[in-house]
Amino acid sequence: MKDISLAGLTILLAEDSNHDLLFFQEAYSQANLSNPLQVVRDGVEARVYLSGQGKYSDRTKYPFPILLLLDWKMPRMDGMETLTWIRKEEGPQEHAENPSKENPSRQRLDGNYLARKSRTK
Repeated sequence: MKDISLAGLTILLAEDSNHDLLFFQEAYSQANLSNPLQVVRDGVEARVYLSGQGKYSDRTKYPFPILLLLDWKMPRMDGMETLTWIRKEEGPQEHAENPSKENPSRQRLDGNYLARKSRTK
């Protein structure tokens, strides 16, 4: 199996809470991750970013992310609605959502983030 380097590939965080964003950025810093981190404030902005619309059309400045981290509860479009939109746009593919084997829509998510692998474009 060939090793694939993820160095330099962008991570997109969708988080509406300033407190949680600061907490995440501190953990990110302590983990010594070198990947660029882009932040959007809700699911609508995540959708615009992923679609490459508006200011996000500049893929040099806003590269397509290798990983999307979604806050579950956000205004305008929450994490589940965003994930549903992504599935409709991309169709079925391998992804990692929640380590739990239960359906995330049927459980209370006490963890703040739902992770999903995304393909590079």
